Amino acid sequence: MAEIVYRSPYKMTNFYEDYDYPEECLSLLYDPDLISFSIGMIRMKDNEFEQQLEIVYDNENVWEYAASEKCFSSGEKVTSSKLYCIRYNAPDDKDFMPYTKSFAPDQPCPYHDLFEEMDIQEDAERKKAFGLLNDSRNFSRRISAKIIDNELHIFYETYNYDKPELGEYYLMDYCRGTYHFSIADRSRFMTLYLTPEKYRKLYGECQAEIKEQYESSEPLKKALAEIAKYDYDYGYDIDRRTAKQKLQAFRRMQKEIDLMSLKLKFKRAFIRSRDALWLPIPGTEYIEAMYILNYYNAKKQFGCTGLDDLDWMELSVECYNRSKKRAVFQLSDGRIVKLSRKDLECGYELGLDTIDEIGQFLLKYGGLSIRKCLKQTG
Repeated sequence: MAEIVYRSPYKMTNFYEDYDYPEECLSLLYDPDLISFSIGMIRMKDNEFEQQLEIVYDNENVWEYAASEKCFSSGEKVTSSKLYCIRYNAPDDKDFMPYTKSFAPDQPCPYHDLFEEMDIQEDAERKKAFGLLNDSRNFSRRISAKIIDNELHIFYETYNYDKPELGEYYLMDYCRGTYHFSIADRSRFMTLYLTPEKYRKLYGECQAEIKEQYESSEPLKKALAEIAKYDYDYGYDIDRRTAKQKLQAFRRMQKEIDLMSLKLKFKRAFIRSRDALWLPIPGTEYIEAMYILNYYNAKKQFGCTGLDDLDWMELSVECYNRSKKRAVFQLSDGRIVKLSRKDLECGYELGLDTIDEIGQFLLKYGGLSIRKCLKQTG
């Protein structure tokens, strides 16, 4: 009978936000898919073997880039399959060759009850990590930018630390020249940060109750002026301070959003920078070309098919050399657009995930840049 001699829990290690230059990739900072976890493990020993139990994810033959939001092999999104692994070793026997047995979760295997116990712990740790992401109080404040329905949104959320007993969150969403400021009883940052489908999958429907909302600071100024007409008493002082704090919060958040807008405009911040994904080494442009074409599943349109027999470096060079200057795509509304590989690269930096999104943005703003968008929308 094997005896458990060591347990290592499955636990979260860090968010992408822990990296040195977080504003290089705003769309990655709070992405649940990029939370790092250490793999849980149980080590067991009997008279014959030392056995190590691990739950792993089979990513063999997956071409993966650091900090990328998707992994691709031949242009297809790769999904990992969970495996229960038992690694056998005999440290006291020099002639013993260690080996591993792997089982799918629905297959019978030794120690299935222990693997199920590890599964439960993993699910609980992931739920805890995703819960941390869904509350801006865990980050003091958060700001990001995203193209939503072909419009640039810059949004900022913070907890009301001036009066924490109220349990309020301030959210400002800047879009088309308007600062939408609202106060709610729950954090709503991730409802803008994630797609609606992904948010519902992780958190269900957002249950936040919006208490107040404004589209400029004028109503807050008027409210403060009205309170100033009251006779001075204790209630007046509380109301005045509360109104003043809301106005100060509006101005503070507006200032942060304006600063982020300038950073995006002059490329001091990025929704998704290519510089965060590749090192400046010889051959980088070839790897980048293949990655971009794979990301948008556009190798066929750019004439880069029939290269699967090449190794990855030769494939990168051939994708770079063979790709046509422009390719023709039909959008979801029937319109036709011609895109270059440079257009795809710019679309990637804008955080656009499909050819359709790139085409719609290009046709609306006449270019693929934050500067073009801000010029039209203020």
